[in-house]
Amino acid sequence: MNREKFLQMLEDPGRGKADLISMRANAIAKNSLEHINLAERVLDTRFPDWRSTFTKRGGSKPTDAMFLGETHHFPSEKEAYVWLLGRFVDHYPKLFETMDWEIKFVAVGTRTIYFARSLKNLFASSPALAEDPTKYHRMSNGWYAKLVLSEKQKVELLYKFGTVAELMMGRHWDWNGRAAASPQLTADELLEQLRNAA
Repeated sequence: MNREKFLQMLEDPGRGKADLISMRANAIAKNSLEHINLAERVLDTRFPDWRSTFTKRGGSKPTDAMFLGETHHFPSEKEAYVWLLGRFVDHYPKLFETMDWEIKFVAVGTRTIYFARSLKNLFASSPALAEDPTKYHRMSNGWYAKLVLSEKQKVELLYKFGTVAELMMGRHWDWNGRAAASPQLTADELLEQLRNAA
């Protein structure tokens, strides 16, 4: 989309903050720096607090998620995480089919389990959490995903899942545009860069 039309859409008074943030996320997904800058400039003018992501202590944090070019704005990290997990599971269901190194790499942490076939196993160390449906999500494959996670844990789990599913952050998926400007490189691309640098 050309610059003038994009700017006209951004300045449309009928578009709210969520619309503009979504347009910015789409520009990030397309790695269009000019459009990103335009969106941010209009957001700064119309909604000066748009960069303030925390609404209150313990409140929801609005989050942009991208998967295979499809970007969505969510009112909370939890909703973005659940949406991305669903896309990952649909794309790479093999992860949950056999108990091998891949599932252990993604599902098992040093002191906790992040994915399990039953709530009893998911919350073995704190069974009371299994009674609260906001603490877990049942995925399309029947497995349960723990939702009592920090943002760092969510992104690390998506990164691990992406690694085994060959989904690269910044190319195939992203979280709040973190890697859109500098996507992950494949091993071949890294080797090529090293060869060119020598």
